This record gives sequence, structure tokens and C-alpha cells, in this order.
Amino acid sequence: MGSYWSTYRCKDFVGYIIEISHRYPRVAEYLENEVGFKKWSRCHYPGLRYNITTMNMVESLNNMLVNARDFPYVTLLNVIQEKMPKW
Repeated sequence: MGSYWSTYRCKDFVGYIIEISHRYPRVAEYLENEVGFKKWSRCHYPGLRYNITTMNMVESLNNMLVNARDFPYVTLLNVIQEKMPKW
């Protein structure tokens, strides 16, 4: 059994939920119908978790710096310095 709750791609999630439904049909039914996938599945969550799209710090920094990459180095460092305390 893999880490179905942390699956980023819904294609992978479907495989895990099928595996759960074969082993534990009542649990799968409860998770889908009572709880809802949006409340616990990363790939079904409709928004951004923690105001970032990933838990990987490098990817988060990369995402934050998309617009600032063309700035001079000193300005880029200032952007990083201003953003870090807010996180």
C-alpha cells in the first residue's frame, strides 16, 4: 500500500483508491461518500495548501522567484529577504 494521501496526480490516486476498495470496501465507500476526497486527498484539494503549491522548499522558492529571476542580483536577494520572514 503506497502513500495515497500524498499523491499529487489523480491518475496515481485512482490506483490507490481501487486497491483500498478491494481490501476495505466499506472504508473506500466512507472516504468517497461521507468524507469526500477533497478533504483529505492532495490531488483533489481545490486550493493551494499553505499558500504554496508544494511542500518541497526548493520548488516553493522557485515558484516565488518566477517574476524576480530577471532582476539584478541585489534586487533578487532583497526579494528573498523580504519574503522569508512572511513565510
